[in-house]
Amino acid sequence: MTTTLTRSTVLTRAIDYKPLSISSLAFPNGSSIPRKYTCDGDNKNPPIRIGGIPREAISLAIIVDDPDAPIGTWSHWLCWNIPVTHLIRE
Repeated sequence: MTTTLTRSTVLTRAIDYKPLSISSLAFPNGSSIPRKYTCDGDNKNPPIRIGGIPREAISLAIIVDDPDAPIGTWSHWLCWNIPVTHLIRE
């Protein structure tokens, strides 16, 4: 189904999105991100696997925040308009 939006078009179809599964082979779930992937190391993104992407998705966005930062929640990354993929390479 293709939907073209114009000024007079109202989007009436709701999509029930489920949480995505995110993992990396570079470090285990719940652990610290290795120094290599920080501004104190090589400042690269770790390889990221993404599962559960809805068929209707046209792009991805990733927000990485740190709720335990000394100054309160700190946003490390905000990336958007990522082409739909199940693997973001290092």
